[in-house]
Amino acid sequence: MSYLKRAVPVAIAISAICGYFSDSAIAATSNIPSPIQIINASQLINHGYNGQGINVGIISNGIANYNILSRSGLLPKDVRFYGNMPGSGDEGDWMMQVIHDIAPGAKLGFCTPAASSAIGASGIVECEKLLAEKFHANIITDDLNAKPQFWSPTPKTMLSGKLLNKLKNLLLISGVGNFGGGYYEGAWEPTPFLLAGKSYPAQDFGKSVGQGSRPYDSFIMPSHTGVNIFLGINSSPEASSRSCPSSNPKMTMALLNGHNEVLTSQTQRCALFKLTYFNSNSSAITARIVVLKDGTEPSDQSLAVKMLAQWAERSATRSVPLRYNTLGGASNSGLLGPRSIIVAAVDPNTYLRNRLAIEPFATSGPLRLNYGINSSGDGLIRFPSPQRIDIPGVVVPDRFMVAMPSSGGAGYVMRPFIGDSAAGPAAAGVAALLLSAHAPVDQISELLKKSAYPQGRAPGWNSRYGYGLIDADKAAVMAGVLPEERNPSAAHRENAPASPIHRFRPSPAFLHEQTLAMAAIHGNTTSLTEIQKAADAGDEGGRFWLAVYDQKTGHDAEAADLCSSAAHKSEFPPAENCLGTLFYRGLGVHKDYRAAYIWWLRAARAGIPNAAFRVGLLQAKGFGTATNLVDAYALMLTAKTEGLRNPILATTMDKIRNRLSADDQRIAGNMARGYVSDPSSIRRQRNSG
Repeated sequence: MSYLKRAVPVAIAISAICGYFSDSAIAATSNIPSPIQIINASQLINHGYNGQGINVGIISNGIANYNILSRSGLLPKDVRFYGNMPGSGDEGDWMMQVIHDIAPGAKLGFCTPAASSAIGASGIVECEKLLAEKFHANIITDDLNAKPQFWSPTPKTMLSGKLLNKLKNLLLISGVGNFGGGYYEGAWEPTPFLLAGKSYPAQDFGKSVGQGSRPYDSFIMPSHTGVNIFLGINSSPEASSRSCPSSNPKMTMALLNGHNEVLTSQTQRCALFKLTYFNSNSSAITARIVVLKDGTEPSDQSLAVKMLAQWAERSATRSVPLRYNTLGGASNSGLLGPRSIIVAAVDPNTYLRNRLAIEPFATSGPLRLNYGINSSGDGLIRFPSPQRIDIPGVVVPDRFMVAMPSSGGAGYVMRPFIGDSAAGPAAAGVAALLLSAHAPVDQISELLKKSAYPQGRAPGWNSRYGYGLIDADKAAVMAGVLPEERNPSAAHRENAPASPIHRFRPSPAFLHEQTLAMAAIHGNTTSLTEIQKAADAGDEGGRFWLAVYDQKTGHDAEAADLCSSAAHKSEFPPAENCLGTLFYRGLGVHKDYRAAYIWWLRAARAGIPNAAFRVGLLQAKGFGTATNLVDAYALMLTAKTEGLRNPILATTMDKIRNRLSADDQRIAGNMARGYVSDPSSIRRQRNSG
């Protein structure tokens, strides 16, 4: 295209495309560490390990927002897709964002299952095969947990185990489930119950947990709300979803109203089945769950039941608050072995002295199993007595800030991603860092357990926290891929090799092109011709200054194309800074504070002073990231030390300084000195906000 015909005199300062913005509103401070800080991977990152060379596969429901997220730089553009794409919903987008924030060098592959049975088997395993064999994944994580059952391996686990046996460099990671408040497990304790004029032996929920006799569990069901209830019994697993062994006892699960009238019921001999009901009334109702043995056939094994109740909505974190929920008996039997790990979610907002509270909905262990795999590896055998497996292995922070659809349906907003659906990919991101540092794949699970920071009252495993809070750097030290710290609180290790500092330094050619751009903006067509020639020849500086010219002459879309190309392909810091400004202002692209934050952060880590100022201002306002006044002040002090001068910087720094304690100001000053000496050490907080 010809830029000459668009040459018009515009008497505006050249700094405008990289310009500053002002807004007097500054959000409140927050000194809570972000999830990415809590996983403690700074030493791995400072040594240059970012997941490079590692392929991470993700299995979830869908990627509705992937196109807009990849255009904004929140997700890479080279994600490989498999399975029933694009699926439904956008939880896959969120999982990929978590992994990309922790291990941005890792390649991502995504699969949505074509189908998934109630026990979470066929579709998930098919996706695992696609990701392992076609994408060549080193790590696979999913958030499609199996429902309550007494056998393991489940069909999912049996086939996953075969995959692990075939592919020796594969690691599988899963979440323990978000069923804590709606999960019940107990031995069969029969009590008479009259239903529709007929007496049945019913599960005595109260007696089974050591309380007074009660033949049902109950909860309040709001109007226009649906519920899914899963029942598992320790009978023989069905050969397929359509064939339930005739030797199993015939069981009935029913949902009743407050008058014991049947709302819906299910009767069958399957070891696992599901009940669904929607309250279409305009008012809430009292709902009662009963589990009945619908027959007198003998059983040579003691009967036990598990039950899971969830609200029927997209979010898996909302379980029905059962009165008789039990801690034992995690729902996901999944992925057991030296190259697999199961994690639970902890709330990073409860951080105090290196300890965090478990998410209230997180399912806990141990897992009690009645079945195992047979000697040929293709079927199940019943154990003489129930076996116990201690899961979760470790806990991982959730509540990573990810882009979610806005309530109005236009664009997206940043919201915390909650539950084991976030904890699982976070663990996968940590594993990618460790694998890129050459930690052995068959040791990752044990390394994460042994290096975990205990969260219980005593060291060792417990049913809620496993072995403790994940610690990436400590796991790397135990693996021998990083040197042990002499001073654990030091930001930089004296015995670690110095990492290269990639600071952008403008070349003479770049400064000459800046002069040409100034002249072109004021109408000098000869200067414009020179810039265009440099840009056409592939010169990064020429393309950048041509973008500046375009933006100042009202051609925002062209400017965005040029800056985006240079930022994505060449990682050219001025172009990254430019792209951040365009996203912040919505010039040639949709307005997106999160994307602005990411691109400005990249430029700041290359030593661009005004990018550091902008990242600080976003942190001060809480736009696109978490509010953190200490970090914001440190970044602005960094920009000022590097020679940046403008009235907005001075005014904003005064406002923030007035809200910081003397200790916080001292901390910020120390941080700024580190940022000035090595801008690449600017904290990577892309997912804290």
